[in-house]
Amino acid sequence: MPVNSVVRIVAIDGEAGAAMRVRELGLHTGVTCRLVRRAPFGGPVEIAVGQTHIGVRLGDVLRILVEPHAATS
Repeated sequence: MPVNSVVRIVAIDGEAGAAMRVRELGLHTGVTCRLVRRAPFGGPVEIAVGQTHIGVRLGDVLRILVEPHAATS
């Protein structure tokens, strides 16, 4: 997804510990968030949930499935 995309989390999949940690940080099914920044070469991404910014390394250990979210005016 492109930077500044607003999405809704549909599912979190991966190793139990990694999935539990991102849920503790506020990323769980149904949450609307925004991709702030993406590091080059498959590095971590920065995700904003409200005013909170979270750095997450995605890959084989953790996958977050999202769908586009239409912002309401």
